Amino acid sequence: MQSSQELELKIKVLMLDLIEVLYDNGIHEVHMGGMMRLLGVEEDVAKDYDQHRIKLTKSFVNTVREFEKHQPPPTGTVLH
Repeated sequence: MQSSQELELKIKVLMLDLIEVLYDNGIHEVHMGGMMRLLGVEEDVAKDYDQHRIKLTKSFVNTVREFEKHQPPPTGTVLH
């Protein structure tokens, strides 16, 4: 079983990966309530974020990529 910190890190990394994919495919504004639903957050929680959006700029994505370079792989990750 994973600790809550490991699970939180996995979720953050997954969100950052998804933001990168969206940006690379021409989507430059992310609807937070929608992203939370994609990640399995309960509707009653996600709806509180329906008015929140993140504007993705090149510098934002570069910051995300730099952050990801310095993160250790989650426990149980198999590197090939």
